[in-house]
Amino acid sequence: MIPNALFRAHYFRRVVIPTFQYLQKAFVEKVLPGFESVAEEADAVAGDAFARFGQLPADDAFDMGDLAEQAQEEGLAYYEGMTAARQSLQSLLAAAVYHLFEQQLLEFYRRELLGHSHAQDTDPKVLKTHLALDCLRDHGINCREFECWPVVDELRLVANTVKHAYGDSSKELRERRPEMFQNPLIRNHVKFRPPSSAAVYTPLAGEDFYVTVDDLERYFAAVLEFLARLANELENQGR
Repeated sequence: MIPNALFRAHYFRRVVIPTFQYLQKAFVEKVLPGFESVAEEADAVAGDAFARFGQLPADDAFDMGDLAEQAQEEGLAYYEGMTAARQSLQSLLAAAVYHLFEQQLLEFYRRELLGHSHAQDTDPKVLKTHLALDCLRDHGINCREFECWPVVDELRLVANTVKHAYGDSSKELRERRPEMFQNPLIRNHVKFRPPSSAAVYTPLAGEDFYVTVDDLERYFAAVLEFLARLANELENQGR
């Protein structure tokens, strides 16, 4: 039997689950709205640039058409930069969600399954998520059989791809979700073709790998479902 099972069930429901709910709420209600007017802002940047160019001293080489084109390029650069920044934040949030999940699971593992007095409770070789899941399984809770587990495991691959770019996780994820390696702006407007096995270089720059808002919603839902199911299993053990 897992020590402090009832307390941990309560803790997961009252502390851990709300932490993820507030994180999701902050992103949806505070961060995303800040990008809703990027197109209008880009137009304003182009307009300001054109006005600035119009104040330059005129000479024979002065061409308003060229200046208008330069102004549009400044606006486009702003739009592309802010779009990449939003993509970077979405990828960062996906990685943060997984690692917060991992930290909460390992904190539980250390305190209740290993125990404070365990000689290895600070050994990095012992503090592994898969070992925590194995230990829970040995205590009668097989988290890998939860319906949400495949999505949580996908989130692990996403987090590793965001952090490390090209590697085993990105290769496995490409097999599962090839569309994540194609820019949604292209994906949504042309017939999708699975991308090649080209390397992923700079996902944190908003390139090569694309976590969407819909993806984030799936990942939050899966993590919340996992935690709620774990709390229920703990409560059943503690009765």
